Amino acid sequence: MANNSPKCPLCGHDLSGLDHGYCPECGRAVNRYTDRAREVFACANEHAIRLFCGEEPGQKKPRWWWPPSDTHGFIMPCHVLLGLICGPEGIGRSAMLACSANLKDLRDKVVTGWPARRVIAIPDGARLRVHAGTHRVVREAIEQSHGLGQNWVGTEHLLLALCTRGDWTTRRYLLGAGISHERVRTFIVQNMAAIGGIDVAVEAAHTNPK
Repeated sequence: MANNSPKCPLCGHDLSGLDHGYCPECGRAVNRYTDRAREVFACANEHAIRLFCGEEPGQKKPRWWWPPSDTHGFIMPCHVLLGLICGPEGIGRSAMLACSANLKDLRDKVVTGWPARRVIAIPDGARLRVHAGTHRVVREAIEQSHGLGQNWVGTEHLLLALCTRGDWTTRRYLLGAGISHERVRTFIVQNMAAIGGIDVAVEAAHTNPK
């Protein structure tokens, strides 16, 4: 029987009964991650493993192999972007499409841009550690959620965070596809306001970060 209890998207710790606060295992802030946001991280983990192992479709042919004892793989911001592109349907993906982004081309650029100089052996189903840059994205996603007056973290907040706190390469991929923080946030505000998801008066007074 499948275990559907909520888990920390970073370390996988069981968070049953904890809707907000801090994960008791890794100490990171927890703020009601939606099921789709958790799926994005699971998908990011899968793509990271395939890229590190040189098995992602369309990836450049690796030049040499390093044994697993020499280095370890991390979930990096670009892997989270792949999780948004190839993972579950959600507001984040809808926002990218609303920016007229070609998601196939964006995915191909991320994959072909992955360094071809190293390969490591990672077993299927392994849970990779989270890179410090990805921790910054997660914290920023919580801030983006708070800035919108919401008490959950969804795919849309992860996308906003990548636009502002992702590493330079990830932000370059997003901007090259026409995806900016301002455009994504405008799409989210328009759609949430339409269904009464946020206080429009409060939102109108909020200053968008540049």
